[in-house]
Amino acid sequence: MKSINFRSIDKLCSLLLASGGNHAKVESIVGSGIRQRVIDKDSLPLIVQRLAGQGNQWQTALLVLQSRQLASHNIARDPSMWKTLERAIPEDVKAKENVRPVIASSLRKEK
Repeated sequence: MKSINFRSIDKLCSLLLASGGNHAKVESIVGSGIRQRVIDKDSLPLIVQRLAGQGNQWQTALLVLQSRQLASHNIARDPSMWKTLERAIPEDVKAKENVRPVIASSLRKEK
């Protein structure tokens, strides 16, 4: 099993948080993380958990999971990551109702 470089993950999460939820910046940072071998199927759940746990940054975690870079590099998204993200969403009913179709469509695409 490959060891996980937590410092690199921390730097990547800091960059993602600094992106301010800008879709293009998130795509660029995710692509860079894949090229630097920071993002893979083992580290992705840690990244999502870290972003989702940072207050109101669940939107950034959602953008990371929806990234085209992950799909083009065949990085699998574990269904448990979606549960982590859904728990991080505030209890605002509208927010959860808007995210559920996105999660469901992403799970269908992966199968």
